[in-house]
Amino acid sequence: MREATGGSLLLYLVIFFVGVIILFFASMLSYSKAYRVKNRIINIMENYNDCVSEIGDEEKKNLIDTINTELQSIGYNYSSKSSACNFNNSVCKESFNNSNYNYCICKIDLGVDSENNSKGCYYEVITFTQFEFPIIKDVITSEVHGETKIIGKEYGN
Repeated sequence: MREATGGSLLLYLVIFFVGVIILFFASMLSYSKAYRVKNRIINIMENYNDCVSEIGDEEKKNLIDTINTELQSIGYNYSSKSSACNFNNSVCKESFNNSNYNYCICKIDLGVDSENNSKGCYYEVITFTQFEFPIIKDVITSEVHGETKIIGKEYGN
């Protein structure tokens, strides 16, 4: 009888560690998708090559539609519950996001130089990973932060 309980204990330990490894790989895949989404949003913002406040509402809507189309092609999770955008900088001049996908974009203006020329701006992008389980729903939500290069400033001779 002693060997039977020892064998079942060993089987339970193996099942537990296999479950932990599966959860680890699932969280790695979810986190890598959030990084990929962040990088795609940053590329779109850098390719747009203009500070969003200097454009009209229609162009801003087109920019958000472009980002959402890209996120749909990746397969980023549609989120009915939006996470709070907590930006590290208190200099966030304008932030925008979309209710369909769980991301936030914050414009950070660099001000003007001594000749009243704009120094440009950059954007901080936050994407979210959500680990959802069928019975307990949303267990963990974590953020992935990134920044664009400086946009709107011509660097020349």
